[in-house]
Amino acid sequence: MKLIATTEDVFAASRLQVMIKQALQGDDQTGSTIETWAYTRSRDNYDIIYHDAKQYVDAPEKNVIFRMELDGCNLVFQTAHWVNKPTPTREMDSLHTGRLLEMLLSHFSRYISQVSVSNFNY
Repeated sequence: MKLIATTEDVFAASRLQVMIKQALQGDDQTGSTIETWAYTRSRDNYDIIYHDAKQYVDAPEKNVIFRMELDGCNLVFQTAHWVNKPTPTREMDSLHTGRLLEMLLSHFSRYISQVSVSNFNY
């Protein structure tokens, strides 16, 4: 599944990516952090964010991660899972994508002009 957050231009998308990383790491300029979400960098050098609520982190079959990548004026979040962990079900992907959308709208909606979800028919 893929969630695409569209911004006004490539620079705005890049700034949004940095703001999300900072907020998830607790480095936000405003001093605010986003609870229940975490950021890490993968061995393959991808930006990874994930919903780290205990009920998902403690159950490997419920772990869904998002690769966060820039694509022009878009910030793209692609669902994935940890290597050597069970592949999450479509329902788990859907649940986490909904939580991601909620987090983006709650904290970053002023920087996003449009959101779309694609690749959900698998």
